Amino acid sequence: MGLPFASPLGHLREYLRILKALLQQGRVDMDGTYYKAHETILEPLDLPVMASALQRGSFELCGEEADGAISWICPGTYLRDVALPAMQAGAERVGRPVPPLIAHAPVCVHDDAEEVRTAVREQIQNPRLPFYRQMLIAAGFPEATDGTWSDAMIDAVVLWGNEDRVTERLHGLFTYGATEILASPVLAGRDRAASLDRTMRLLGHVAHSIPQGYSRPYALSLRERARVRACKQTANRYCHVASTRNSSRLAKRGVVADTQMMETIPAHDQLTDPAIVTPPVASAASGDYDSPWKEAIEPYFPAFIAFFFPDIHTDIAWDRGYEFLDKELERVVRDAPEDVVMQTSW
Repeated sequence: MGLPFASPLGHLREYLRILKALLQQGRVDMDGTYYKAHETILEPLDLPVMASALQRGSFELCGEEADGAISWICPGTYLRDVALPAMQAGAERVGRPVPPLIAHAPVCVHDDAEEVRTAVREQIQNPRLPFYRQMLIAAGFPEATDGTWSDAMIDAVVLWGNEDRVTERLHGLFTYGATEILASPVLAGRDRAASLDRTMRLLGHVAHSIPQGYSRPYALSLRERARVRACKQTANRYCHVASTRNSSRLAKRGVVADTQMMETIPAHDQLTDPAIVTPPVASAASGDYDSPWKEAIEPYFPAFIAFFFPDIHTDIAWDRGYEFLDKELERVVRDAPEDVVMQTSW
């Protein structure tokens, strides 16, 4: 972007304050060291503003300023031993509760270790970047100086293995102190579609298995706001497909104040050819919230069903294909009485 990258924590602190003031209070008037912002919106929004964090300083800043911290490829022990204590210290400094910690982790339900490690090295390039290297070194992996994944780093960061093992690792992140889990599927082996479906089914089962009211210190209700989240990336945005993101208000959507570079996962029917990546095209219609939702679901429909309805997914004959009938209801009810249309719409 051409901006000088001095004092990243100073930039992040001011950026958080600007976003929180504007979105949560409806007005911002700030002349800071790095940013100047004077703006208003029509009315304040009930919207948490979170920030990504990698090292102790950013986690501590999130404890002071943000409504949550979002990690990426941080080992669980690092979250327990470094991230959470830093967030607690920051929160105590300003006299407020510790905000949530969202553990963003790669997940791969797959049995072959070499195929998993090959997939991780192909799909996740973050260890090449200096800040990620520094975090991994601090987490106990001095080999991260090479900028490549060691087997030990992959095994510590990626939640992989069979269904029982991945379930254990997911619950382990909660034990380490995570409030939520944001899961990014890693597609391993020759059949990428099958790899994605297997991972999404397991994530769906785990998300629906968390008991009502289950909670721990520094966490919100895991049933309502800390179920497993799953995400797939399309171009430079998230295409959410999990019940934890889009059903029953399990977690309010947050504004990420410091974005993280993510890899692209192709649409479900293109997974056999890793060279083809066609993200859904967002609707250009102003205020049209229905079309983008449909466009996000359609390319990932089997994975969507695998997460929302893992038991049903196994009973569907996906090899027979499927067709979206999104216009038929409109034709059926076009000339129907208004009360019938209203009932049908519900």
